[in-house]
Amino acid sequence: MKHRIILLMLIGASSAAVSPSKLQAEHSLMESVTLQQCVRYSSIADAMPLDSTKNATYKEPSPDEFVKTEKEPEPNYAMLKKNIVYPEQARRAGLQGKVIVRVLIGKDGMPKPGKVKIEDSSNEIFNQVSIDAIMKTPFTPAIQLGQPIEVWVTVPLNYQLRDPIKVEEPKIGDSIKVEKEPEPNYTLLKRNTVFPAEALRAGIQGQVIVRVLVGKDGMPKPGKIRVEYTSNEIFNQAAIDAVMKTPFTPAIQKGQPVEVWVTVPMNFQLR
Repeated sequence: MKHRIILLMLIGASSAAVSPSKLQAEHSLMESVTLQQCVRYSSIADAMPLDSTKNATYKEPSPDEFVKTEKEPEPNYAMLKKNIVYPEQARRAGLQGKVIVRVLIGKDGMPKPGKVKIEDSSNEIFNQVSIDAIMKTPFTPAIQLGQPIEVWVTVPLNYQLRDPIKVEEPKIGDSIKVEKEPEPNYTLLKRNTVFPAEALRAGIQGQVIVRVLVGKDGMPKPGKIRVEYTSNEIFNQAAIDAVMKTPFTPAIQKGQPVEVWVTVPMNFQLR
């Protein structure tokens, strides 16, 4: 106002054209307009959400939910290969296998912690190393309507030895010198032994001696079992079934697990 009044004094006669009352009216009008604008902008601001990109109805997809996308997630295969560590125990035993992992990939292309599971596995020895490798590997995110979204993806991992060691399977009569003999898990063996119902009804007891080939992983090898002795054939199949379901501690030779045939006596006694 001071600047405006000085200007009017300088031009002299023209100051008569602008009265103090008119100046006050103009000033009031400007204040009114400014106040109206502030009220209007404030109303708009109140109506807008603080985060317009946030979706309050978002729900994390379930592992079995099908989500249609324009582009599926893909792992960085070079990094995935680098992140895979072949289990030393499997390497020594000459084991190969396959694991199928299902994992939730975030909008940033990274696997979400805790959102991973094993769909299928040929041998549990490969499970944890598969999970560890996947969780360290970045993916290209899934795209839906031009935007990245979270989706579950299935990743198959193959474990193959470049030069698997070919070891000739021992024959049933071979004598192999070992530092430690295989031993069955006696608790599981007892649990796996089912007394034949026919023998139970007849009050028959007996003994069966089974000979089985135990692999480097401590598991009986399918088809590599035979009955050495039996007091009654009624117990034979029950003895075979129980032994084949039971894990053993593997035989040790020069600090390494080896395959050997082992004899397991099975007693069937009525309480």
